[in-house]
Amino acid sequence: MNGGEIRFTLSTLRSECDLCGAWSPFTGKTEVRAGRTYVIVRCPNGDGEFSVWKRDNEALVLAFQRAQETLTDSDSYRNAFNVLVGAHAGAVAALVTSPPAELPLFAIEDLPLGREHAARWSGLVLEWQGWRPLPDRSLRVEEALATALKYDEKACVELVVASARQDEIAAVQDKLRRRFGAKYPGVLAVASRMLRQDSAGM
Repeated sequence: MNGGEIRFTLSTLRSECDLCGAWSPFTGKTEVRAGRTYVIVRCPNGDGEFSVWKRDNEALVLAFQRAQETLTDSDSYRNAFNVLVGAHAGAVAALVTSPPAELPLFAIEDLPLGREHAARWSGLVLEWQGWRPLPDRSLRVEEALATALKYDEKACVELVVASARQDEIAAVQDKLRRRFGAKYPGVLAVASRMLRQDSAGM
């Protein structure tokens, strides 16, 4: 946590299915047992829903629960949640093009978002204030660059360079390297070159 803002997307709350091993997304539901708050995840292969508790996720679960208490339209948020974790790409594109007042933030790897909407998503990640829970600055920069990495999209990099400082980009390098491996150096090189050009221009 940092100033009340969350450092992780809701993708952090997914878990492997005990039966088939598939990564199962968070459903947006929680339950309390013996003083612990469990998240409910759903197997994408039809093995049903199951509850998961992890100590490392407690801060994120708490932030999610607090966000629910402040929503202006919980039904709209729940519908958006369901779209982002499993609806077809067309539904996600429509949601990103015209977002409701509040949205849950998931990692780009877990979204069926088309490349043509990648820059729009990056812009929302970087500047939009409708995320619930609200991500901190470091996560915004990381997720915008992650979108650039997933789609090899220069427009996303340009958005980050126009918005972020060099130290902010440097601070997320290790996380991006772990997430994207071999794809990582090329996009970072583009971002670094743009930053150098901007500095020279100034």
